Amino acid sequence: MHALDALRQGLADATHIGGQLHVSHAGVVIADVAVGYARDGVDMTTDSMMTWFSMTKAVTSVAVAQQWERGAFDIDDPVTRYVPEFGVHGKDRITIRHLLTHTAGIPNADGILDERRGASRARRTSPAFMPHRSSTCPAAVPATTRPRA
Repeated sequence: MHALDALRQGLADATHIGGQLHVSHAGVVIADVAVGYARDGVDMTTDSMMTWFSMTKAVTSVAVAQQWERGAFDIDDPVTRYVPEFGVHGKDRITIRHLLTHTAGIPNADGILDERRGASRARRTSPAFMPHRSSTCPAAVPATTRPRA
């Protein structure tokens, strides 16, 4: 199955409402197409901006793992060491590990991108539970494990 066929199949079986495909090789655009909808009632175009939400997890996780391997930070560092303003409303104990393993207690992000309220809502958010490490708290990497250089 070709990539465009996969996009069309995903539309047909309602896996997604739209998609974009851009392929270039050696600086030459081979394909630049859009199918379906960007959001309800709005056609997808090659210029449509979309919210990725979970799609950024893979890229972010790899980038974080590379920096961790290089010793740029410890996985159990508090997020506030790097983003001090994150620590308001009880989020000061949340670590990078908590964010990566979805154990920070932060409720869903619905509406977080609302231009009128998004940034202030993100700052006001409090954890739904207090993060901690225990046998019931999944860990991406054991605390004492670091790849050898």
